[in-house]
Amino acid sequence: MILAFACLIGALLSFGQASAAPLHSGVYCFRDRGSLRIFAERVLPDGSLAFGISIWSKAGNHIGAFGVAQRRSNSWEYTQYVDAPSAADRCRITISLRKNVGPRLAADPKENCESSAGRHTEIGTVQFPRNAYEGSVTRELDDPEVFFNKAGKC
Repeated sequence: MILAFACLIGALLSFGQASAAPLHSGVYCFRDRGSLRIFAERVLPDGSLAFGISIWSKAGNHIGAFGVAQRRSNSWEYTQYVDAPSAADRCRITISLRKNVGPRLAADPKENCESSAGRHTEIGTVQFPRNAYEGSVTRELDDPEVFFNKAGKC
């Protein structure tokens, strides 16, 4: 009886730890109305998030961001050139990774990374479906040029 109780307590403690486990890295890829969207993420030891987002329009135009986002309560925030005089040069992206839901990225409409885009291309808000997951990050976050041109298999 005591052994069974100890096993039950151990199982409950393991379950609690498993649900609080750190997020894993991932590569996500999907096609939507002729566009290609690729996202890779890896939570770093300090809680920040290394990531890359690459969006190709059906016309072949590209926009992307690559860097490290800082933890903000339930999400991460990536900023670049936030003091630039032109709104087109500023970039602010909020990234959410939630269990049982694919990643969600949202560019601030006033700081939308426009200067890093091809014509008529924007990040906007991107919700990756769960089935867009391709696996753990291997080398996708090692180099932005490689990421923008070779990441994703979809």
